Amino acid sequence: MGSKKANRPYVPENLEYLAINLMEMKGIGSDEKEYKMIAIDGLESAIKALPKELRERVEKYWGLTGGINHSKKSRSYNLEDKAYILQRENAIAAVRELFRIDYMYMYDMNVKKMIEFLSSKISRSGMNVSDVEAVKYMVAFLVILDNGPKMSFETDPLAVDTKSNPKFTFDEYSIIRHAYKGMKDSPTTKIQLRLIYDMLDMLDFNDMLAIKKSFCIEVPKEVIPEDFSWEEIKPIYSLEEIRNFKERVFSYGGWEVADELALGDPDGKVTPYLDSFMECLDLIRKDWSKISEFKTGKRTLRTHHEYRELDVYDIGGLQFTDIYEVMFLYVERNLITTEN
Repeated sequence: MGSKKANRPYVPENLEYLAINLMEMKGIGSDEKEYKMIAIDGLESAIKALPKELRERVEKYWGLTGGINHSKKSRSYNLEDKAYILQRENAIAAVRELFRIDYMYMYDMNVKKMIEFLSSKISRSGMNVSDVEAVKYMVAFLVILDNGPKMSFETDPLAVDTKSNPKFTFDEYSIIRHAYKGMKDSPTTKIQLRLIYDMLDMLDFNDMLAIKKSFCIEVPKEVIPEDFSWEEIKPIYSLEEIRNFKERVFSYGGWEVADELALGDPDGKVTPYLDSFMECLDLIRKDWSKISEFKTGKRTLRTHHEYRELDVYDIGGLQFTDIYEVMFLYVERNLITTEN
């Protein structure tokens, strides 16, 4: 019976009303041009692809399989009706899953167009990765790895954002749209997926898994130990969780050079210095203690919780505050010199 119910066609009127609600949640409103970019049959498939509990919440609240469309009461619901309020909150939380990349690609033709464009700007270096999966890595990089301990939008090292609600969750749609606009205006950008992949891989195992779980990036079963509990890995969703994660992982500052290279060095800030940097590395790698000879001063960094004084190393014209970034670039030297 459950299988037959899941395969039952949805009520067209209620499904279309849900499509309008989705656009309102995105801040688009009911613009006719944007509405036409929603593939209704793809939206139905996306909902049916949700985990069972989430799917059933959406179906019941929007009356997709028949019965009352409770969402139409949402503009005038009784604040004393605790049961309805809980149903509404649970349904909205469930439907927000449809803003994940996998699902948007199924029903939002505008997002599909942006994903296909962005995937064309990602160099995969022979990696067997789908367009959608490649864009997931890009989004994970922009949200978590880019700009080290600071949020990606915090451009001043001595200032922190205090306006954003720390309980807000990251919005993959907005990130994709922003990246699409930026890369449209920067035709030479070519994101290096292998470098991003390796940056994730060099993290602590649980941290790497937390990022991949947060962005629904597939993790091969063979890398997971037999006694490992996937449920123990907590995803990173809210701005507060993202900030705390970034500040902990990048305790010695951001990986500015690696970030630029991952983005394809669009402004040419790094590439001109790579040869001299590699020459210095040939000397340092024989005795990593010699890196202290490249120390040139200090840099102050303000995080959400504290001020940090960081040592600055100038190596071949490139500046670093985290020795582990230098080590990482040495390991990646063949990829870096080939791609640049």
